Amino acid sequence: MIYLSNRVVIKISGADARSFLQGLTTQDINLLAPDKLLYAATLTPQGKYLFDYFLTEQDGSILLDIEASRADELIKKLNIYKLRSDVKIEKADLKVHADLHAGMADPRSTKLLKRLLTNLPQETDADLAKYKLNLLQHGVPDSDDFIVDKSFIMHYRFEDLHGVSFTKGCYVGQENTARMKYKGTVRKSIYKVEGEGLPQFGAEIEGLGTMLTSQGNFGLALCDIDAAENFSTQEMGLSAPEY
Repeated sequence: MIYLSNRVVIKISGADARSFLQGLTTQDINLLAPDKLLYAATLTPQGKYLFDYFLTEQDGSILLDIEASRADELIKKLNIYKLRSDVKIEKADLKVHADLHAGMADPRSTKLLKRLLTNLPQETDADLAKYKLNLLQHGVPDSDDFIVDKSFIMHYRFEDLHGVSFTKGCYVGQENTARMKYKGTVRKSIYKVEGEGLPQFGAEIEGLGTMLTSQGNFGLALCDIDAAENFSTQEMGLSAPEY
């Protein structure tokens, strides 16, 4: 079991919790159920990425598994939208773990470890790098791979990662997200990168795109789709993920 020390849990409760989140997240909150995870994001009104997280239901409340460094920022944003809704937003005394057998299936890919939200004693995060490597090997972006307020989730294969519903109706940022899908205006996408001495995060790959996170010989890059399809080099391999 790997303790994900870079994640925390936010608890959202109250009579209006479901309807409140339904208008603020890319996923259909009506699909929530105990022992099931949903993957989702909150966007700007222009449809740009702000936060991504996992959602589940527990004892009548909704739990959000989110990157620890940005949890307070999300809580602040949610409180702005809350107005007079019967909603309570607070951090939960739970920790996030990844495990091969215990927990809920990661909705992004069947190839990933399960996730477990528990108040069990904190365990070592020595294997956190191993968890990140597992994501990179399968071409799955983590929260620190997204460029906040500058990128669109459709560039990060969010539909393939089961993180957006196109049938739920309106939510903040929905219009541009739907337009990109139905008008075929997605010109960039993430790709798996493999090779020695990979560029640093944010480095421009000439004629191709921008490097994201890497670890060892594996990484992700945000690339122009047409350029990626014609990319060929002996120094670095490029491939589309299969989830």
